[in-house]
Amino acid sequence: MMWVCTSHESKHSESSIFKGDRIFLDSMSVVVKAVDLLQTTFTRWDGQLFYVPNAILATKMIYNCRRSPPQMEVFEVDMAMDTPNYMLSELRAGLVRYLEVENRFFLPNLDIMVYKIEV
Repeated sequence: MMWVCTSHESKHSESSIFKGDRIFLDSMSVVVKAVDLLQTTFTRWDGQLFYVPNAILATKMIYNCRRSPPQMEVFEVDMAMDTPNYMLSELRAGLVRYLEVENRFFLPNLDIMVYKIEV
């Protein structure tokens, strides 16, 4: 089973990066601290600051998480084949309630998909 949660949609332009954006740069997750004329400053997850010349950034593939359309987070859950449907419904309802309360990162939208069945 997989639970799929949908994140908030963005209302910003997708063409540039701005201060505060969380991006993937060379598969490293970073936050944009400052965008200057010649260089951009980034903060890594551990607090390390680093600078990249904008001429180099122009040649990189940058994935802007903050300004992307709705995204999904996938959670895999292992369960027995004989799990009753009412238990799945209760689990789904509990997860939706959680998403309604903790709504900073996700919309209360949840789908269930069978990922694989092992015998």
